[in-house]
Amino acid sequence: MLFRRVTETGGNDLKTIYRPCTLDELLGNNELKRVLNTDLSKNKLKHTILFSGPAGTGKTTLARILALSLNCEEFELPTLTPCLKCSSCKSILNQNNIDILEVNVGSDSGKAEVAAIVKDLQFSTFKAKFKVIIFDECHKLTTAAKDLLLKPMEDTLEHVYLIFCTNQPEKLVGPKNGDNPFLDRCEHYVLKPLLASETLEALINIAQFEGIDYREDVLNYIVDLSKGVPRKAIGALSTAAADGSWDISAIKNLLGNELIGEDDAEIIELSRILLKAQYGKSIKLFSALVKKYPTESVRVAVAGYFVACLKRSDDFITATKISKSLDVLLPSIFQTGKPGEHIMYNNIFKVVKIMQGK
Repeated sequence: MLFRRVTETGGNDLKTIYRPCTLDELLGNNELKRVLNTDLSKNKLKHTILFSGPAGTGKTTLARILALSLNCEEFELPTLTPCLKCSSCKSILNQNNIDILEVNVGSDSGKAEVAAIVKDLQFSTFKAKFKVIIFDECHKLTTAAKDLLLKPMEDTLEHVYLIFCTNQPEKLVGPKNGDNPFLDRCEHYVLKPLLASETLEALINIAQFEGIDYREDVLNYIVDLSKGVPRKAIGALSTAAADGSWDISAIKNLLGNELIGEDDAEIIELSRILLKAQYGKSIKLFSALVKKYPTESVRVAVAGYFVACLKRSDDFITATKISKSLDVLLPSIFQTGKPGEHIMYNNIFKVVKIMQGK
């Protein structure tokens, strides 16, 4: 069952406020939840875990849930039902717990960055019961970085949990002789897309919670487009609610025939180019993207990526630029076709200007 929670640091869009915080709230993947429930209840959770599965299915969310379950102050041992109210739970939810580290491997994948993390593992926690290090997009770890992690992955420390997340586990390959020392050291769990019935039920629940006067034919269309990925489905619901017409033809124009998320490689590239204030390259890539996706879908995905960057940023000046860029990127673009593209071209110019400090 989904619960509505507003966080201090989140963008507080629908994808954020309905993010699961306990295993029971996680949609689908019942077999995986049973295994993790058993391990937690017996205090036998593996110290090195790999979550794989399609983008948006909840890998990083599940890693955060485990961090909450391990560190809730209301219980002496790991719990299935973290209170979400104690100082430990609140700090994890607001992503400011010094012992819970989320590593964006896309930008921190090198040997030096990982070496610093590995060196720190031996020390006691600052306040939490356990250190939980979450490596997002772990397939982007360099070979040298992976080699540094092999020993702590094998000789696990009692107070440390290493959780790796990827939507491309095939890239975590070993030497040519077939050995795979990295994967061999992980307890590997695969998250699967939701069933259509599970996705539809979630969308109806959210719509009713939010008082949205929805139409089920539109929700069914979103279910088909999202292909069992809850983050895409909820993002599309947000777009449909903002449009407000609930006319299936209008929604098809807004969403197109395929949804795109902030984890898409082309969206990541466009977002990074915008963050580097490279105007010409960003225009060229956007022009290619809108041949495949509606402008509104691209806008939503880029805005999602910028929100993630804002949450991770520890530099105030950069965070300020990202925040100002989000003022440009967050308003919906309801016009379709060329008019919508023209608005986004102008938005891109504004974002580049902001990132240049002008």
